[in-house]
Amino acid sequence: MYRFKLEPLLKHRKHLEEACQKELAVLQEALSMETDLLGRLVNRKVEQERCLRRLQNGRPDIDAIVAAIAYIQRLGQEIVAQQGVVKCAQKACDDQRCDLVKALQGRKIMDKLKEKGQVAHKAEEVRSHQNFMNEIAINRFNRDR
Repeated sequence: MYRFKLEPLLKHRKHLEEACQKELAVLQEALSMETDLLGRLVNRKVEQERCLRRLQNGRPDIDAIVAAIAYIQRLGQEIVAQQGVVKCAQKACDDQRCDLVKALQGRKIMDKLKEKGQVAHKAEEVRSHQNFMNEIAINRFNRDR
């Protein structure tokens, strides 16, 4: 029976890979939420700009126009800030994805080492069995002579 000497290291690397996958999933969910918020802010700003145009085309109410402009400017600032948040979340996702790739490569290296060890062990078993069978055949030949 083959026993991989580096099995604890392989298990550790699998654990690291799973942890990276979980962390990436959390970061992707956060990125999705932040992107959705950005989209909502942009939609709200577009809607307010439409309302401002309607206010300007109708009977001018200066107070309402000033308030709408101030609100649109505030939404613009929030959009810029949210774009920064989305950019940071995207960078965190990209960094975590790189970490996951490294963890995946480390696990695959260990898997290949294990596979090579299993192949070598199987070849050794076949060779040993063949030597044993040859020895039996030689002994039988010598005895029958």
